[in-house]
Amino acid sequence: MIRCDSVLTGVGIGAVSMVAPLYVAEVVAASRRGPLGTAFQLLVTVGVFASYGVGAVVSWSWLAVTGAALCCVHALLLLAVPETPRWLLSTNDQQAIYTDKQHIHTHRHHLDTHRRTAPRHTVS
Repeated sequence: MIRCDSVLTGVGIGAVSMVAPLYVAEVVAASRRGPLGTAFQLLVTVGVFASYGVGAVVSWSWLAVTGAALCCVHALLLLAVPETPRWLLSTNDQQAIYTDKQHIHTHRHHLDTHRRTAPRHTVS
């Protein structure tokens, strides 16, 4: 039973490790891809480190329950992730393409406006 769980965990982590950077590459502006790709790898490393730390304190059964709960939260949050523009073009749904394009440009404009108006801190 534990071997089956290990295989499923490995397949899940492998899928996320492939899909997350691909999604970032398709949706995020080129100037922000590097930092987001780095953040993804850093958070994976921190997550592995945290699981070792938690595993040293709690029993394996509680660690499994914690992991399952986090997976359920992750699956629910994935329902809010919009489709990529490439996927929408392949489905040829013109209304969805227009809505997604408006959503992405609205958020980019908001971020660019915030970046221009944010106070700049300089080191003297």
